[in-house]
Amino acid sequence: MVARWSGHQSSAASSLLADHSGRRTTLLVNWWRERPQPPNVVDFDTSEWRELGLLLSDEKRRELMDESAAAAEARRPTSDGRWAPMPLVPGETARMSYEIAPTDMYFYEMAAPSVAGNWHVHWPEGFAVGPIARLDLTHHSCVKALFSEKRPKAILVLSDGGRKHWQGRMPKWLPELMQQHAGQLKFVLADPVKTPDFMRAFGLAISDTPTVVIHETHTEPEGKHMLPPEQRGVAGFRKKVVVKFISDFLEGRLAHAKQHDEL
Repeated sequence: MVARWSGHQSSAASSLLADHSGRRTTLLVNWWRERPQPPNVVDFDTSEWRELGLLLSDEKRRELMDESAAAAEARRPTSDGRWAPMPLVPGETARMSYEIAPTDMYFYEMAAPSVAGNWHVHWPEGFAVGPIARLDLTHHSCVKALFSEKRPKAILVLSDGGRKHWQGRMPKWLPELMQQHAGQLKFVLADPVKTPDFMRAFGLAISDTPTVVIHETHTEPEGKHMLPPEQRGVAGFRKKVVVKFISDFLEGRLAHAKQHDEL
């Protein structure tokens, strides 16, 4: 059964489907065991289909039916009940981020399936990074979680540039670094403008950023480790410098920094 309706739209959701005039044509297709009869159903002749731009050639109809069948097969669970795998092809994915409580961020790449359905996603190396905590000193659960975390915190002090979750701002070398040391360090991102108390506690100025510090909250005394002043800022925020800094810390070659105000 096909119904055609056109009228003024009052809702925002409906207006998304309307054309520039604020009117839309809706096509509804329902399958019935028996064909409904007039007056509830109106037959469309070929000229009306052509006028609507919906008249398809036999070849085009066969093509659409083949595509529909292929899409349905792709969505169908495998014989053991698992969902179909989603292919992740380099260059054909969208970068996305997600935050879970309290402020742990995950960054991943996702394909855009051409059809709806249930998919199983396995991210190969380089396609997903996380968790990275977003430092928010106004978020009680975030502060509690970070101070309860027994691993030392490797805090990247980096402006988010006004972008959600530092999208497009994170260094390319971070995923590899996290993969190597996730079991030894808790990685955190801190925007220097949004975390003034943290900056004061470490004696850092905006001009010192971007930089990386390491915070130990389960040692006595509390451990605060920073790069030397000449290695802070854009010039020092490089893979070679950060990798050596973390390696020196893990191997016990770093001295504690001078203590500043507590967080």
